[in-house]
Amino acid sequence: MAVPISHPFAGPDCTGWHQTLDALVDGEAGSLCSARAEAHAAECPACARRLAAAHAYKRALRRAGDAERAPIELRESVMASLRGVRRSRTP
Repeated sequence: MAVPISHPFAGPDCTGWHQTLDALVDGEAGSLCSARAEAHAAECPACARRLAAAHAYKRALRRAGDAERAPIELRESVMASLRGVRRSRTP
């Protein structure tokens, strides 16, 4: 879900930017919102720290997820179930 361009960026404590910065890290912000958020973070030390911390957190989660894998039988079972759900939703 892309963050709308009209997202309220106002606020002396940058609260309006938090959702957009989070969407940027998650790859959910549109290109204009991403550019605006990156420009804001370049000028705002608090938001730059928040953005850096969010990127670091996401990298740590990715590494942790890579270290632990479900057993192959469980993965195959889940994937088979998902294929069944997709087929039942297809008209």
